[in-house]
Amino acid sequence: MAATLYAIIITIEGVVPIASPLLGGIINDLWGWRAIFNDMWLCYYNVNIRLF
Repeated sequence: MAATLYAIIITIEGVVPIASPLLGGIINDLWGWRAIFNDMWLCYYNVNIRLF
């Protein structure tokens, strides 16, 4: 579930990268998976920083 949801979010963020922090905040508020998603966001941003 979390992996699928995250994959969908990655796709959305690819289209709307500016919404990333906002999207992350909404997910954390709705599902409360703060630790999991914080780790995912950190990994995602680190990859983006290395690539771009």
